[in-house]
Amino acid sequence: MPQVAGEAKAQTTTDAVGDSLRFLSDVGYDFAEFTVGLAMNPPQGDFEALLKAVRGAELPVYAFNSFIPPTLPLIGPGRDLRALEEYVKEACSRISRLGGRVIVLGSGGARRVPDGVSQGDAKIALMEFLAMAGRHASPYGISIVLEPLNKKETNLIHLVSDAVSIAKEINMDNVRALADTYHMEMEGESPQVLADLGAFLRHVHVADTDRRAPGTGHYDYGLLRKCLEAGGYSGCVSVECKWEDFRAEASLALRTLRHAWS
Repeated sequence: MPQVAGEAKAQTTTDAVGDSLRFLSDVGYDFAEFTVGLAMNPPQGDFEALLKAVRGAELPVYAFNSFIPPTLPLIGPGRDLRALEEYVKEACSRISRLGGRVIVLGSGGARRVPDGVSQGDAKIALMEFLAMAGRHASPYGISIVLEPLNKKETNLIHLVSDAVSIAKEINMDNVRALADTYHMEMEGESPQVLADLGAFLRHVHVADTDRRAPGTGHYDYGLLRKCLEAGGYSGCVSVECKWEDFRAEASLALRTLRHAWS
């Protein structure tokens, strides 16, 4: 059974962050997933208070998503490499202090290809960023994982196979790919592809039908398990979904995943 995370909901105070982590721990989750934005823009601007709340909750915050804000484009004439590098360096430092080991590059707005830029040039720019981020993350033992997003959210890298291809080209141990069941379903990508690509994955996001909490729909988590195991994946799984009733559905989601891997 892989370690399973609940994605901690956005919070406005450090006390709320601590409460959310303790709730996830009490339910039985193994770790939590935050946004990078929470680390970079903590409640009341107080990172040390956030760090204290995380450490006090005693639930590891292993993964961080939404790496780059749309205000820092990765592609096109608006890209500021110096600003991006400074942001990445600070993010890696803070995330390491919070205990993070995985940073997810979804960031559909930041990686959107602007008009007039070819897909080939966009791919090169994305790879340059990933390699730079990988270099700064490596001393902290952090992996950068590229998340495929459906076409409604971005116009670059939609399939797990595309993300794996980029990771192979970059050829760095700590730059890998992510599989997200919601985006895979949106793009018609079968879980069967993971039987061939699992070794290049470093993280997995799961959701049920219509991006709801696991257990509320019809997603076949047993098939997902078989495909991941066939591909050699041995990493963690995070629930990333639209919560309707966070406290009720968090328990259901964990039971659903534990049953699929039992």
